[in-house]
Amino acid sequence: MEVSSKKQKVADDVDSSGSSAEGDEPAVASQSVSSVSAVNVTVSFMGDDQFKDYIVRSHDTPSKPPSVTPPIGNVAGSTGTACDAPSVTSPFENVGSSTGAPSDAPSVSPPVGNVASPSGTDSEEPSATPPVGNVASKSIDFYEPYIPEDVIQTSPDRRDQVADDNACVGHKEPLSSLVAEFQSGSLIVQAKIKLLYDKYAALRRVRKDGNCFYRSFMYSYLEHILETQDRAEVDRILANIEQCRKAQLVLGDQEYTISEIFSLFIDLLESVVQENGNSISHALLLEKSCDQTFSDNVVLFLRMVTSGELRIRAEFFAPFAGVESRGMTKFCQDSVEAMGEDADHVHITALCDALGVPTRVECLDQSTSSSGDLTPTHHDFIPTQSSASDASSPPVPLVTLLYRPGHYDILYPK
Repeated sequence: MEVSSKKQKVADDVDSSGSSAEGDEPAVASQSVSSVSAVNVTVSFMGDDQFKDYIVRSHDTPSKPPSVTPPIGNVAGSTGTACDAPSVTSPFENVGSSTGAPSDAPSVSPPVGNVASPSGTDSEEPSATPPVGNVASKSIDFYEPYIPEDVIQTSPDRRDQVADDNACVGHKEPLSSLVAEFQSGSLIVQAKIKLLYDKYAALRRVRKDGNCFYRSFMYSYLEHILETQDRAEVDRILANIEQCRKAQLVLGDQEYTISEIFSLFIDLLESVVQENGNSISHALLLEKSCDQTFSDNVVLFLRMVTSGELRIRAEFFAPFAGVESRGMTKFCQDSVEAMGEDADHVHITALCDALGVPTRVECLDQSTSSSGDLTPTHHDFIPTQSSASDASSPPVPLVTLLYRPGHYDILYPK
């Protein structure tokens, strides 16, 4: 009977206060009259065992864990009041709770454009953030230099430009391609390019690998022979090549190596003369010049000729090379014969003298004269035998190159 009396006590307590007095469990506040009566009837009609289970469950049931509020979209609780967790605040307004009142908790601002789904849960993927004020779908690169339309139309395709950069010798381009290249560069260089338009129509780019002078010289000269078919010039340079070969034998160079490399260039030179049955076209000349092995062998020939001229005339060239005459051999081994070494003024002078080929180099840099004149400067490399024979009328350059600091390309006069 002890259990029955206890049941009655609990029922009486529920009638009087609307809450259970048993244990330390918090009372349920604000219950309606109908709900209290329902509890009273339920307790009254419980059996002894059911009542015991009711008391045990009321004490052992864990408290409800705090709800987890998602970081995006869940801005209010189910009761319509703001959640305790930080609410999500739009970058332009405080959304707050579903009741319309702003949340008192610190707001968390998502990236612009990442809007939660209408259900109040996170979107599966955050949407891309559009630039502020960018109403168009096409993005604009503000760092891309502006190029006039007429220059774009005459400039080569960028894919062709990349291919030419990787080729030993590229395709002929209009001089306007330089305008596009230096559009955002030095104003002095841009002014000089405009002045070059008066004398030159096109250029041909050469790979930037330290051999650019020799590749440019080789192709420009052979192209000149192919276009002019000047047999007298071919005979003259063949005689100079023979003199160079003999000079290198005197210097102690290996005859086998000299003969093999020299013969390769002589065969190429003879092939561009159309009176021979095996003459080549412009397209085939470019194809041969773009062959890595073939082009490197021709470059090696020109380097050997340059080295031989410097060593034969060591006393003359030593001051310009910055070495003593007895150190010229070491200078040639390190700075002339080695592939990939840049050519300087002394290298060009020696090669032009050895082969007897007049060469002009137009300089495109930021230098100006003392009077502020922006006319591009040029250097004419006239072979010693040519300047001595006729000083009154210097020979017309057979090779014309464009020099930019550290690099040479081929120029085509109008």
